Amino acid sequence: EMLVVYTGSTFIRPNRHPGKDESLHILKGAADFVFFDDKGNVTEVVPLGDQESGKAFYVRVPADTYHSMVMRSDKLVIHECINGPFRKEGTTIFASWGPQEDDVDGVHEFTARMSAAVDRIIAANPPRLLKMKRVSDEVYNSDEPVARIGKRELDFLKGVLPAATRQRVRICTHKNIEERLQEMFIAFSKGTYLRPSKHMGKD
Repeated sequence: EMLVVYTGSTFIRPNRHPGKDESLHILKGAADFVFFDDKGNVTEVVPLGDQESGKAFYVRVPADTYHSMVMRSDKLVIHECINGPFRKEGTTIFASWGPQEDDVDGVHEFTARMSAAVDRIIAANPPRLLKMKRVSDEVYNSDEPVARIGKRELDFLKGVLPAATRQRVRICTHKNIEERLQEMFIAFSKGTYLRPSKHMGKD
């Protein structure tokens, strides 16, 4: 886990993480999170902002998926999470069709093309509630390859909370209980009892 700060002119070279999901939680600023196919075509975009923006503030990136970001603010502060161990070789694969960070002209051209594709996709896909599967009165699982959480999803949790037997309800963004990176957003009612517990060998 890490806190990362980018400027509005930061270029994120398209990359993927073999066998590892990754997630970003926007704390301040705005950016469009961009997904690509293996040939460099933009396939999906998640507009991101902090909680006050009304946009999604969290996105989970599927393993082995090329991604980048278009910065939309002068500064961007994120909480990023990925399962370890971290090794310089093999944990991040950079796209051959993405320019090096020091290739000023290449970055400018690539960013312009990426931004144009991003604008088209956003215009054609208005914001909507995440698709979910109901597992129980306490648990909903994301039913999309790219999980994202924003105000709509938080309002959904608040809406179904009164019907939860133990007065807690969550959206799990991982695919199944065997995933190495387990992440969820949970709503509690005031007075909910959390029995003291610990996790053996796990932060």
